[in-house]
Order: sequence, then structure tokens, then C-alpha cells
Amino acid sequence: MIVIKGILIISLFLVCFQSCEKNKNKGDFIVEGKVINIGSGKPIDSVLVILYGGNPLSNPLMPDFNDNPPTGNNDTAYTNDDGEFSLIVKNESAAFLGWQKEGYRDGEIVWYLDDFKTKSTESGNKFFSPGIKKIIIEYEAECSFLPIFKKNGINTSKDSLIVSIASFRYPDSFISYRSFFGKSPFKLDSDLGYCTGDAFFHFKLDFTDNGIWRSRIDSIYVDSFKTYSDTIYY
Repeated sequence: MIVIKGILIISLFLVCFQSCEKNKNKGDFIVEGKVINIGSGKPIDSVLVILYGGNPLSNPLMPDFNDNPPTGNNDTAYTNDDGEFSLIVKNESAAFLGWQKEGYRDGEIVWYLDDFKTKSTESGNKFFSPGIKKIIIEYEAECSFLPIFKKNGINTSKDSLIVSIASFRYPDSFISYRSFFGKSPFKLDSDLGYCTGDAFFHFKLDFTDNGIWRSRIDSIYVDSFKTYSDTIYY
């Protein structure tokens, strides 16, 4: 029994030590930032921004993550006319940020080391050390690219067209695509036609012309919250 008691005492000591060790870096998280339309570069007002206290990755089975789960210690703000906001949560060892406004999606954080002059190499929306964080959220205004593709010249039932799409951030990388066969015109469906507003939407057309494959790369400027639905000839 003496041995068992000794083990229990040691176990309790380790639990206490680990708990104290995990929470030793608690402090205040202050996030100062701005939300902009990534297409136009202009600030976005009335964006709901929330700073959540706690570690969303917290898991006692994963010792690399601080066991400090979110408990509702949050702060919220709406951006002003200049897109600015400031948030603080106190006595936490981790925090994470969320934001929302109807008509926008796929925001990405750019971190700064000082007063928005020098960019940092940090990424993501999670903070694991207390202190002041300066960030800019690049938010994408929604719009749609839903054109009709129509072939010039000879148009036969044996023709093929492949439409490839590039994202706003990687205009030279054509990843998503849709294949069409037979006589044009062809209409691009909505699941492929999401684009970033106030920016150029880049696309690539690979098509057959008398059995020979040809390519064409082009771009169209699309305003925020608009749907581009004109005819594109190839």
C-alpha cells in the first residue's frame, strides 16, 4: 500500500505540474487590424470580427497543443468606415479569429510586424502567444462568371472544348476545369463560375479545330456582386 500511495502522490504532482506548465504563458491577446476588398484594395465596413479566447486545437492526447479549450471568453467588433477594428481577450494562452459579412467569402490574413509596414511570415487565424497582433484581412467579394462559349468558324459534332479556371490569387495556375463535346454554344455551370469581385477572372480554353487542338488564355474583369454572362468566342 505504501508503494501505491507513493505512485498516487507522484501522479497528482505530475498532473498539477503539467497543468501549471500548460497555463504558464497566459496573457492578453490584442488584435488590431483592417478588412479590405482584395480585388479593389478598398476597406470594407460593417464586417463582424470575433476574437475567441482559447485554443481550437486543444486536445489532451496531443501534448504539442496547449490544453486551453475555448470557454466563451470572446470579444466582438464591427469594422468602421475605414475597415478598422480592435479586439482583446484577457488571461488566455491562445486565441483565434473569425469574421463574416454577407456577400464575401474566403478571407485570408496578412500578418505584420509593425504598424502595417513590414509583412510577417506568419499565417493563419490562430494565435499561440499573448501580445499585440497587427493584421489585414483580405476578403473576397462574391461574383459569378457564367458566360456562353461559342466557336468561330466550322462547328461540328466532333468538336471538344475544355474550360480551365484559375483562382484570383494564382492566375497562372489553371486547376478547375469542365469538358464539353459536340457543337457549341456551351454554358459554364455555376459551381465552376465563382470569382473574386473587382478583379480579372482568368480562364483557359483548349479546343479542337478540324481535329487539331488549340489553346487560348484570356481574362475578364468582373465587378463585385455581379454576374458576367456574355458570349465568349473562340
